[in-house]
Amino acid sequence: MKTGLVIFAFGSPGDIESNSMLKAIARDLLEQNPDISRVYTQLALGLTGDDLRGSLNFAKRHKGFNGRRLALSIMRQSSIDNHPPTLRIADWAVRQALNNNLDRLLVLAAGPHLPRCWRDVKYAAKKLGSQINITGVEEVKEVPAEMWYSIISEQPRTRSPFQWWSREWILLAMPMCLYAKVAG
Repeated sequence: MKTGLVIFAFGSPGDIESNSMLKAIARDLLEQNPDISRVYTQLALGLTGDDLRGSLNFAKRHKGFNGRRLALSIMRQSSIDNHPPTLRIADWAVRQALNNNLDRLLVLAAGPHLPRCWRDVKYAAKKLGSQINITGVEEVKEVPAEMWYSIISEQPRTRSPFQWWSREWILLAMPMCLYAKVAG
């Protein structure tokens, strides 16, 4: 089964603890799942090929490496401060996955962000008429909720649970037709 991994940043820059945890979980997933051949993410995560090289080398040594190649695609944005909405990232990732003939897409996001990311990726796949299997990465739920927030994040909404949930509950409760207009 050809699999891709889409990773959503939680705040910025890429070296804050939340994004470092997401990168660590991604490395573990790559080590455990040799069928992952593509990684899709956004600039704010700060993910580089060097971050993934260790996982690829691990897979070569321990997973019966069969010429595994790993491609990293990073979504463009108009400026370093202009972070794309979750739905736009989801739509881009699904289009990339379809172009690469993937069968499955794993969705990795911070615990508080995962429900919306998973919903948005499923919505994007449905909108594009795709039959791709979409699965949320449940390992993020093992991380204590308070660890996802960082007061040094450049995105104020990811600095505290109050700042996050005062906005997030509205986005989750909004009908998809309205949400797609606002967030697309």
